[in-house]
Amino acid sequence: MSTSIHEPTQAAGRGSAIASALLVALLAVSVTWPDPVLRLNRSFFNAPLDVSEVSFLGREAPRWDVVYWWIVGMTLLVFLRGRLGKLRESWPLFVTDLRTTYLRLAVRGHRPRALVVAVLLLAGSAAVAASYFLFDMRAIAAATGLRSDALHDWIRLTNRFGGGANPPMVVLFFVVAGLALGRRDWWRLGSAMAIAGVVAGAIASLMKRVFERARPDTWLGHDVLRWEGETSFPSGHTIGAFALMVVILAGARSRALRIVAVILAVSVAVARVLALRHWPSDVLMSATLGSLVGLLAGNAAFGSRDEPSEGR
Repeated sequence: MSTSIHEPTQAAGRGSAIASALLVALLAVSVTWPDPVLRLNRSFFNAPLDVSEVSFLGREAPRWDVVYWWIVGMTLLVFLRGRLGKLRESWPLFVTDLRTTYLRLAVRGHRPRALVVAVLLLAGSAAVAASYFLFDMRAIAAATGLRSDALHDWIRLTNRFGGGANPPMVVLFFVVAGLALGRRDWWRLGSAMAIAGVVAGAIASLMKRVFERARPDTWLGHDVLRWEGETSFPSGHTIGAFALMVVILAGARSRALRIVAVILAVSVAVARVLALRHWPSDVLMSATLGSLVGLLAGNAAFGSRDEPSEGR
């Protein structure tokens, strides 16, 4: 008798462990990319390249990004070997989830409690106001004095977790691995993070057009709104990181994953200030808005616990 998608097996457990290890490895390479190429070139070829350590996956070097995505594609092919049957079995359930899960946003029983939303918005707004009037200038002045090679490297790597191709890759992992392993909780995490990320990105883009606030590293006075199209409010990195973090807090069963999500989201917010790309009030409001978006998406996907805990 074949094993149901709802029944976790020892093989599924091993597959989940392998998939998680692959994700960690690919993320580690993506965050440092194209550093592996540069190190290999310095060691064996010493050829002139049009990329450097500051190049960013999904941003400055699209030709070199093709190499990384080829590595990802080959890894997926190896991972999916022997799992195509489970993939076909999972697909109809995945489509059904996409059609029905987010309709829960219109159902009162699956909305976040109004009190939770109100407290989140009030607390966030109060923190933003206090930061704007009391701490923004002091914090940026302090950050300006905190310069070192180690800090610069930490900021550079941490910023990459909140932008470029890394968030979409995390979403892709949860969806593909969930389908291949029959882990419904994983593909729900992936789809909820995708919705939260798209909504958070749209909010950030719209607000940047409305609030043309200059970034700290280009600020020339209160009468100067922005410089060369650079706008500081809100922080796209932070709003996206917190949206994904709250979805993971809502739906993930792994305590380690929840802890890592919180650490990364907070680190991204702090790094944006230390990089002099955002004022503290920017990241505080971005964290508030991102948390609210994540709360809505997470509640839509995981608001009901009356279904079988398949693959968990």
